[in-house]
Amino acid sequence: MVICADTNTHSPLWHSQERQYVGRGNETEERRAQLECFLAQNTLHVENRKGQPPRFSGPGGTSKIDVTAISRGVRVEELRVIEDVNLSDHQLITIKLKIGAGRSYTTDETAATNPTVRRYRDRDVNWNRFRAHLVARTGGLNDRMTAKEYANALCRIIVGAAHECLGDTSRIA
Repeated sequence: MVICADTNTHSPLWHSQERQYVGRGNETEERRAQLECFLAQNTLHVENRKGQPPRFSGPGGTSKIDVTAISRGVRVEELRVIEDVNLSDHQLITIKLKIGAGRSYTTDETAATNPTVRRYRDRDVNWNRFRAHLVARTGGLNDRMTAKEYANALCRIIVGAAHECLGDTSRIA
């Protein structure tokens, strides 16, 4: 699956500037959260890259509200944002795809140098059980922890939920 969309939403996932998604009000925050959740729930990988030109340029400025996302089995071989070639305030985006290529979200280099990298089953999963596992365990997090302690505890909870709810894990070979 390939999705190319004018989302009218800013997020760090597609390299929007922080000023565009922080402190913009509840509706903006909710729209961003819904789109990020949709992408995660559907195992879609955002192909927008840091350093690419803005995808929108209008009277109010430039931004990166156009999102390109792909599923497994699709690989983007080339993605270009071509500025100032059309009459729209959105830039032309060209994509060269390889379909049926399979996709690993972990690079071979990472897998080769990190023996703890694991892959979890993501098909035919009871996602309600996974969510319940997370909710039950995150309620016990202490808000007096440092950011690092909190992040580490949250990571342990997520890994525990994945281990328990997503089936057997296997090391990436």
